[in-house]
Amino acid sequence: MTLEYLVSNELKEKIEKIDQKYNFFDYYNEYSKIFSNIINVNLSEMEKADSLNMGILLISHDKKIFYNGGLWQSEDVEYIGKLDCFYTAPAWDWWINPLFERKNHKKKNKTLMIVNNFDTANFKIKKELLNEKFKIEEEYNLSENNSKVNLFYKYLTYILPLTFSRELKRMNNFINRIDAETVNFVLRGGFFLREFFDIPNKKIEFLNPKNKSLKINNNHLYVDDCIGSGKTLSLFSASKENINYCCLNSTLPCKIYEEYFPNVTFSLPNQLLNFYSCRLFEDNPYLIGVDYNKKGQLVYYNNPIRDKLIKKIKSFNNKRNITKEINKFVKEIKFYNV
Repeated sequence: MTLEYLVSNELKEKIEKIDQKYNFFDYYNEYSKIFSNIINVNLSEMEKADSLNMGILLISHDKKIFYNGGLWQSEDVEYIGKLDCFYTAPAWDWWINPLFERKNHKKKNKTLMIVNNFDTANFKIKKELLNEKFKIEEEYNLSENNSKVNLFYKYLTYILPLTFSRELKRMNNFINRIDAETVNFVLRGGFFLREFFDIPNKKIEFLNPKNKSLKINNNHLYVDDCIGSGKTLSLFSASKENINYCCLNSTLPCKIYEEYFPNVTFSLPNQLLNFYSCRLFEDNPYLIGVDYNKKGQLVYYNNPIRDKLIKKIKSFNNKRNITKEINKFVKEIKFYNV
């Protein structure tokens, strides 16, 4: 098992610099490897999906890297996302996806689509895709009770939003606890995160981390979706500044970031089964709700699919024992080595 397998080449050097006191593979073993060899799982205990009239479509286009057509306005579509995003951020959930194996789908510019009312809407959806010159690469119907299909569907449409909700609770506690006059949501992912916070006593601003005239304020709190290798923090000069940084997910344990950025007060995930925002909305302006055009100007998006995802995540606000439920789901899975 090589480091290149676990992280992209551009992150390798960064992690090696961070990793002077910590062994990355120790953390890999702690956070991921334990899930890769579980084979004694009774799939017969899984919930049947006969009553779920849902379908999964994998589509592609000769000239477009992502679907941007009229089905974003369709009430029959539950979700649209990039399949490539399931192979970024090496983590425990790489083994959750035996349906679309990494070696066959990574960097293929394929779009994943979840369709409601599959029996009745299927023909209409396919006709629209044909008119827009998109090809259907693969098609699955949940009512057929294929274990791989049903597990992937449950992971994408339930476990991911559920885990998202758990991390929002942690972030909300941190935002309310920190004495900051302004909360800066870091674009682009921060625009989506803003939908989930009620912050009546603080000023709200959106921040472009690539803005060359960016000035960091110690009285501000910065909210981001993914810390990754710490590139955004480096743009913030976080190795020198005392700032508060609240993040939805991370790719390494918090103590590694704390070692590298000792002046930063962090709120990062503390659960073994972490959430990864890239799985839901990376490079997906239609879900995030905002993007930059070629002139560097902000362009805003809204659609029923985005609204439904926000509503679903908010519906878990009062749900208890989320981590226990996620752990139960993991035990349902027969994991596959990538």
